[in-house]
Amino acid sequence: MVDQPNGVKVQSYTWKDFEKDKNKILKILKSSGKDEQVKYVYGIPKGGLTLAVCIANVLKLELIESAHPAFFFYRHFINETIVVDDIADTGETLSPYSKNGFYIITLFKKPDSIVTPDIWIREKKEEWIEFPWEV
Repeated sequence: MVDQPNGVKVQSYTWKDFEKDKNKILKILKSSGKDEQVKYVYGIPKGGLTLAVCIANVLKLELIESAHPAFFFYRHFINETIVVDDIADTGETLSPYSKNGFYIITLFKKPDSIVTPDIWIREKKEEWIEFPWEV
């Protein structure tokens, strides 16, 4: 289990929740036509990997397993790549991708995150979210 701060309430996020949210994300991608525009998915380690793998498999996209910073300077990769994470909490992790124009998807977004993903499904409150892949 990932270390959570002492005294913070825990919100359990289940595989069933994940399956519903993943399907919502895929539906949004398909209805927007974004699924036809992209070729790559990059999941921020570790939180974004589970969702990134699912998106890559369903949409038959290439999963970028490691991203050398120079990779992202090629403009066509920016337009053809989805960046995925579990939470836009503070937004610090996603900020470099956002500033460079990547399409960003998260499961959760905290209201005061400095990054607003292009797609996010749930609002993160103050509780610590316990994901099934962390247990």
